Amino acid sequence: EKLTGPAGTSARVGSEFAAMDTNHDGELSVDELSTGAPPAITASLLSEAMRHMDKDGSDGISLGEYRAAQEDVGLLDLISTRVVMDSLDGDGDGSLDRVEW
Repeated sequence: EKLTGPAGTSARVGSEFAAMDTNHDGELSVDELSTGAPPAITASLLSEAMRHMDKDGSDGISLGEYRAAQEDVGLLDLISTRVVMDSLDGDGDGSLDRVEW
């Protein structure tokens, strides 16, 4: 049975978090976040996302921080923009020239 609505979303996010928290310490590390991430999600992008999500400065993402990040459109925009930029930036110089665009 598929859960829907706020309760279903909360349960899904909690399940995702539990699956990624492989050492069961209640926080996600960069290594745990990177496991299973698509190749377009670079280490640099993951580090940037971690800085954005880690509101208490613990160097780990708690379930509450993870839930908040799931609702944070700004974080999703940042990740989407970086993935598109990285995929188009053929020479990796951080800008798009006419040939790359």
